[in-house]
Amino acid sequence: MQELIKAVREWIAATDARRALNASDEPALFAPLKKANKRVKVAEAVLRREALAAQVKPSCGWKQDEDGNWDTACGDKHIYIDGGPKDNGAKFCCYCGAKLREVPFNGV
Repeated sequence: MQELIKAVREWIAATDARRALNASDEPALFAPLKKANKRVKVAEAVLRREALAAQVKPSCGWKQDEDGNWDTACGDKHIYIDGGPKDNGAKFCCYCGAKLREVPFNGV
């Protein structure tokens, strides 16, 4: 995160400097501006990858209750008219996106 902030500050400083220069002086500014822009893009990609990794859970258990409804591990409830998640082709939780793990009702 600190790298992104630093890269954005460099890009802003380079942009502000570019506005202050004459058109003939612009080539001298392109190198630092391109470098800062590249660092921003790399930092954005790293942040995006880290955010996705933090969101992904290994699985979401769906436990069937005594009424035949399904309570999800992520805190929602799902109702099927006929059958359960596997019978209806569900492979991923439609609420959190994790891989769906079916836990049928065992009568307790």
